[in-house]
Amino acid sequence: MARKATGFMVVHVNNTTPDSEAQFNDWYNKTHLPEVFATGTFYSAVRFINPNQKQGEPKYLAVYETDWADPKAAFKKLMEVTPGLKMWPGLDTVYVKNWTPITGRLEAPAPKAKKAKAKPPKRTAKAVKKGAKKTAARRKAKK
Repeated sequence: MARKATGFMVVHVNNTTPDSEAQFNDWYNKTHLPEVFATGTFYSAVRFINPNQKQGEPKYLAVYETDWADPKAAFKKLMEVTPGLKMWPGLDTVYVKNWTPITGRLEAPAPKAKKAKAKPPKRTAKAVKKGAKKTAARRKAKK
C-alpha cells in the first residue's frame, strides 16, 4: 500500500566546498538521505538543482515527505537527531520549513490517445482482378 504524505519538509542548501559538487551530491544521495530515512521521520525525498542560480540564491532544493500523524513532531524529532548525523563539512542550510498539505495530490487528466487514421479496406482478389481488367480495357481503348 502506498504511503500518504501528511507533511513535507522543504530544504534549500548550498555546498560551500569548492570543486566538490560530485562528492557533495554523492554524500547527499548515498549517506545523508539514508540516514534521514533511518530516523523514521521522513520516508522519501526529491532533490532539485537551480540551473540559473544567481548570487545569494540556493543551488539545491530537497522536498522530504512524512506520514507522521503530526508532521511538526516528525520535523522536531529530525532536528533533535540531526547532530548525530554525518553532515557535509561545506553544507550551508539556507532555509528549512515544515509544510502541511491542504489538498490531496491533484493531477491533470491523462492526454487522450490520438485516433489512428483509418486504413483503406483491403481489396479482395476479385476486386483486384476486376480493376486489372478495367485498366487493360482503358489501355486498349487508348491505342
